[in-house]
Amino acid sequence: MPFWIKYLSKIPMFHQYLEYSLHMVCTSTSKKAVKRGKVMAEIEKDVVLTTKEATEYLKISRPTLLKYIHLGKINAVKVGNAWRLHKSELLRFLRVATEI
Repeated sequence: MPFWIKYLSKIPMFHQYLEYSLHMVCTSTSKKAVKRGKVMAEIEKDVVLTTKEATEYLKISRPTLLKYIHLGKINAVKVGNAWRLHKSELLRFLRVATEI
């Protein structure tokens, strides 16, 4: 287990972020998907990414990613002087961006 996972679990704000992420996953899927257990599969696959990994995944620059974080378009947690993002949050951001 990476060292920062233990650190994140001690931060009160991180627990709120996890609850929010779970809420977003559960509300963004259909009732049929919930019955089939796809929500749990998506939650289990959820990975915490650094900004470098997130920018590579989204194929955008780091300043653009940070701008989206500060505007509230992408939810992230600040750990020390670094940001951490859930991969499911990036997927949600992409779904919202394609709907507009």
